[in-house]
Amino acid sequence: MSNHKALFFILLGTSLCMSILIWSHSSCFAAPQRTMKSYITINTSLEQLKYRESEPDNKLTSTANVRNYVAGLEGIKVWDTLFIGVRGFFPIGKGRDTEKWTQAGIQNQTNDLEYGWTRVDGFIGLVEKSWLKLYGGLRWSEGKQKRNNFVVSGIPQQASSTEIIRSRSALIGMRGEGKVSSRWSLLYRMEGFIPLAVEVTNGAVPGFEATRKKGYSYELEGGINYYYSNSIMLGLSGFGGRMHWEGSDWQAYGNKSVKWPENDTDYLGGSLKLDFAF
Repeated sequence: MSNHKALFFILLGTSLCMSILIWSHSSCFAAPQRTMKSYITINTSLEQLKYRESEPDNKLTSTANVRNYVAGLEGIKVWDTLFIGVRGFFPIGKGRDTEKWTQAGIQNQTNDLEYGWTRVDGFIGLVEKSWLKLYGGLRWSEGKQKRNNFVVSGIPQQASSTEIIRSRSALIGMRGEGKVSSRWSLLYRMEGFIPLAVEVTNGAVPGFEATRKKGYSYELEGGINYYYSNSIMLGLSGFGGRMHWEGSDWQAYGNKSVKWPENDTDYLGGSLKLDFAF
């Protein structure tokens, strides 16, 4: 098992354990003693995007791992039984990796890959308990992949391409928090995303519009918070998930056929948070 998969399953287990612990011992957890009803959270994260493409007809696969620094901002307004929120994650430092392509198990191409992923979510939900909030909403997402420095069969190529995947998805999720002392609390978050509309463009094939753009995404988070005061909180959390696209059918493009390959982005990250209540 790869280190990336091992870390993801550790995160999954941690998130599930936290949620089960908070649910099963809800009477032991005090609700966070906040008198404020509006919250602003600023966070900075380091995330790793593990990208993989697959085109089985020609037995082609590619892999790359890109690490990015990400800034995040979330605002939430809470009433007695209802809450609304918006949040965004924006890459502020994009890493690069060598994307390696193999055909029938033999490497035949490499190129540099820069991969940044921006997402913005809006949601509304019900406050059942502090440890159980159910919600739904929408996600806008943009993945931008820049490729250059191609080397094919050992021969450098003067080529570059930029692929952009924009999507709008339905969001369903649940989250919660339970205090373990006057200063400390545990948190969890679980979300799933179903694409509603997807647009794929690639500068190497202008005018190409992919068909059959189905997929899914999910994300998990678990962490711990420290209440410096009733209005300021510090947090540390880990998150991870997967974004999957099935790819398109072969389509005519000039005198050749092209397609958008099946692809997966598995991601893991850690966040430092500063939360203000007012």
